[in-house]
Amino acid sequence: MQPENVRPAKFHVHTIIYNNNEFSVAYGIWEDDGSMRLAMRWNGDDDDEVGFPSQGGNPVWFQLPNQGVWTSEILQAVDRINAYEQRMNDLNSRL
Repeated sequence: MQPENVRPAKFHVHTIIYNNNEFSVAYGIWEDDGSMRLAMRWNGDDDDEVGFPSQGGNPVWFQLPNQGVWTSEILQAVDRINAYEQRMNDLNSRL
């Protein structure tokens, strides 16, 4: 399932900050307290599979604790992963 199609009732995605088709990280608003949060999920193998986590057969996001340390460390890790994948794609395109 594409992360753009995961729309649980209480978490509203602002942006998908990482998506390699297998795993995604999103930044969005948690409706209960209005806070911005990071969330993640495994997308499944194809568009018909709901991936993980899910609740009652519906895809949902796993939300991380709303603490600054989590957000900053994970965003830094996502930046490093994106940079690495871009370098690998650049190298593969030259071969």
